[in-house]
Amino acid sequence: MQSTSASLRGRTRGTGLRHKSLAGPQRSRKVLEPLMPDINALRLELRLPDAPIVNLGLAATAEFFGMVVNADPMKWLSYLRGIDFHRPVRQVILERHKTLVRYESADRREIRELPPFGYFTEPGVSPFHTGTSWPAWDFKEFSVVAPTRALLSSASSISFTPGDRVSRQGGGIQYIISRADWPKLLRVADTRRIR
Repeated sequence: MQSTSASLRGRTRGTGLRHKSLAGPQRSRKVLEPLMPDINALRLELRLPDAPIVNLGLAATAEFFGMVVNADPMKWLSYLRGIDFHRPVRQVILERHKTLVRYESADRREIRELPPFGYFTEPGVSPFHTGTSWPAWDFKEFSVVAPTRALLSSASSISFTPGDRVSRQGGGIQYIISRADWPKLLRVADTRRIR
């Protein structure tokens, strides 16, 4: 069986999708049709409704993972649960000098496999609005030094375990950026924050 990203790359060659965002309302059903197997697979795994805004967001996500991250989005479902697909999801170009923030765990823990992407947000967005779950975190500020493609979305509200009592209401703006594009970001500040 062909992976989602491999099948997406095969179906979008020559269609012009490589340089177009699929999230705009002007996208027709005809454009989405070739992607429907990928959209449906993601939708079912993420337990999302078959709704136009959800399907457009899933299409933008599948396209971004296939063309920018070069990874199968089905492998990273636990990370994709952090996206609120009931709100618009689209690809954007982050221009030079845009300021981004990344929250990371202050406790160094073992990571089984480093994802080929990372989540960033904007200054002023609380980690409680982005799905951060750590008792202490590092706040890292970056400046974009070259135009960088990102997947723009809103964070979903999330609980990590049934006994999880930390309120993470979501709603914060977030950007997924391919790890291959991180050299286009200049780290300008670090601060440790403790809850």
